[in-house]
Amino acid sequence: MRDNVIQHASASLHKVSQEEVAGKLNRLRLVLPEQIVVSDIPVPAVTGTFPNNFLATRSYVFEVRKAKVSRNIPSVDDLFLPNMVRNGDVTYIPTNLYAILQQPVERTVALDVSLLGVDMAYQLWSFLLEQPWPPETSCSIEAYKSCFNGSGIADSLKTAATALGVVSAVDAMMAVDWNVLRSVNGTEASVGRLVYLMWAYDRCDPLPIMGPSVDVNMVLRNSPAFRTTFSCPHQTPMAQRKCCLGTC
Repeated sequence: MRDNVIQHASASLHKVSQEEVAGKLNRLRLVLPEQIVVSDIPVPAVTGTFPNNFLATRSYVFEVRKAKVSRNIPSVDDLFLPNMVRNGDVTYIPTNLYAILQQPVERTVALDVSLLGVDMAYQLWSFLLEQPWPPETSCSIEAYKSCFNGSGIADSLKTAATALGVVSAVDAMMAVDWNVLRSVNGTEASVGRLVYLMWAYDRCDPLPIMGPSVDVNMVLRNSPAFRTTFSCPHQTPMAQRKCCLGTC
């Protein structure tokens, strides 16, 4: 996913070398749950009296919390969020997402894997777009923001990162199993359809036929894989919603 984002960034961030893009992205460190457990805090010995046990437990909890603060570790609740948690140049992968990654491919739900891929790309793009770029480069990413304008995402940086994250994840998965059917809660759907329904559908206002958003629109909805998945006639573009133009 990192390589895929670097490839997209090299193509869209004009006048920026691939080495510079890769160098900035490689500063972003992904931290797995097993790396952020406070396992080196000694557990207190259990004695025979309740007061002593109570005091020892409170002391242990305090030491754990102090270690979490000093090491910039997210709270326990953060580890079970459906999204990654980023603080500066460190991105924490929640425990539940990490557990999904550890499962054999045939046992994972396509929906979860798709969302994880988009979230990884989103975090990488967020980090990249926070870097200072020359004016020409800043202007080159405006086209990616327009698709998501007015969709309830107020922060322009988050808007651009979401759009680019979707594009990166879509391209990465199309090469693998974009049209493979998966069963989610008893309903069969392709990986491409799941990603589209979860991340593209209802995230944009109706788009004009022409305009700066055409690049995102083409990648998300007008690719051969999308037309096949949604049973669109050959060379029939996708509509803004989940149907083919002329058949909505």
